[in-house]
Amino acid sequence: MKTVLFYAREAGVASMIAALEEPFLDAGFRLFYDVAGDAADILRGGAPWKVSDLNVAICGYDDPILDRTGDFLSKIAGLMPTLGLLDSWKGVDRFWYSDGRLRQLTDRLIVPDEGVRNYLLARGVPFDWPVVAGHPGLECMRGFSTGKRKLMRKEARSVLGLSEYVPVLLVLSEPFRLPDGNRLSLLDARVVNGESVKDWLDDIYANDYRIALRLHPLEHYKVPFGWIDAGNVGFDLALAAADRVIGLGSTTLAYAVAYGLDVQCLDNQVVGWVPEFSDIPTELWDGLISLGIFQNDPNRLDSHLPNLDLNDSSHRILAEVERLVISP
Repeated sequence: MKTVLFYAREAGVASMIAALEEPFLDAGFRLFYDVAGDAADILRGGAPWKVSDLNVAICGYDDPILDRTGDFLSKIAGLMPTLGLLDSWKGVDRFWYSDGRLRQLTDRLIVPDEGVRNYLLARGVPFDWPVVAGHPGLECMRGFSTGKRKLMRKEARSVLGLSEYVPVLLVLSEPFRLPDGNRLSLLDARVVNGESVKDWLDDIYANDYRIALRLHPLEHYKVPFGWIDAGNVGFDLALAAADRVIGLGSTTLAYAVAYGLDVQCLDNQVVGWVPEFSDIPTELWDGLISLGIFQNDPNRLDSHLPNLDLNDSSHRILAEVERLVISP
């Protein structure tokens, strides 16, 4: 039997791995896990693993300051093929240390689109390292049946204490990383009329929607009075409860688009914001907007990430794993 080890410490890559579990099981793989941190809220743990049990290891890349990924890759270096997963357009510079040195690389890296691949190549990674294979998490979210969506919405509304018929606006906040090293919550940023984003949202939407808030794990912000804390459910249920979604550079916006929700990006509303505040290079941002990654009008026929190739992304990753196992 073929075996794979999934290594994850962060929620984003854990969500991507969760979408890979069933395809890998269907392909005859036995799954092993090395999971901790935020990833443990999404992926189950597994039996202890030994290097001798494994054919291939699949991992995400964490913050280079922590570099737990580097420790893991050093531990298994030369013992099995390795495949990295880039779960987002955020943090694509995570493969370099602050002094410009390249981190230890997996044998291949799965990236969601050509824009990311070209960006990484321009920064000097090996030509055959980044492989475009779409995003299985987004593919899975886009593919939910009508029946599953209804069940998820009912469960989410029940957990959040909401009537099925109350319109819900989901705000996906995030901490900006400012040039001076400090962080600023999106909710404290200013819009063009001088209000904070939080006050602006209250003024514009509070009369017509119940506002639910989902904070980033690194964000410290008290849920405003009258708002709903949507951090108590998984992001899939938070999206299922929503009728409309607002945010800026959060990767969960892409999941909201894939899910087919009405999604508004505040890039033209927040004063002074640049993509780097959201850990996205300016070189990538315009392409992401044109792809419809962070905004969506569900009434348009070309909604739901029309310009991003998500078809069979799980199977494209499986094919890459098979190639690595045969000829790493």
